[in-house]
Amino acid sequence: MTRPEIEPDHCSPEPRWRSPLSGRYFDTAIEVRASEAQAITELGLRNLRRLQYYDPAAPGWSTIRRLLRPPETVNAGLDSPPTPHRQRAMLDAVAVLLVRCAQTGRTFWGWSSDEWTQLLGGDQVEFRRNAPEWAGDEVRPYLAAQAYLLGSFTDFHRLGSFQRLNLSRRIFGCEQVDKQIVRVR
Repeated sequence: MTRPEIEPDHCSPEPRWRSPLSGRYFDTAIEVRASEAQAITELGLRNLRRLQYYDPAAPGWSTIRRLLRPPETVNAGLDSPPTPHRQRAMLDAVAVLLVRCAQTGRTFWGWSSDEWTQLLGGDQVEFRRNAPEWAGDEVRPYLAAQAYLLGSFTDFHRLGSFQRLNLSRRIFGCEQVDKQIVRVR
């Protein structure tokens, strides 16, 4: 007796989420090179934050390219409205990471969960205490996305109260997150 043929399921599977870092090569060396730390210092905050007097031709940018590409790639892959306010927060998040790399002598690739938690703060007040004074409150959620994607940070329970749904939508995309919420319900 032959088995009846089973018709294939014509529902196409949902496309799986892919990290914006997936399929890209990055130099993940943990030590910040002396030339990189010097370049970060020489670029200064106006350049690092890419404010009015930002000089994209400054030689330090090419020196820190390996540190700059990963967080910029993360920012490009986030589902975030392209408003000037959000763009400023994303650029400032990158600047915070670069400054912290120079301060610690280690790249974000090697930061522990404790180091990410210290940077992000156990709550917004602690973030304000630990972050540079120029980093506004709106920078913290973008740093949290960077922590997840660059540092494999998953200890979000250590960050106190914040908009976890908004963070997941930024990282995975609104449409994907909303579909999964509907599916789970």
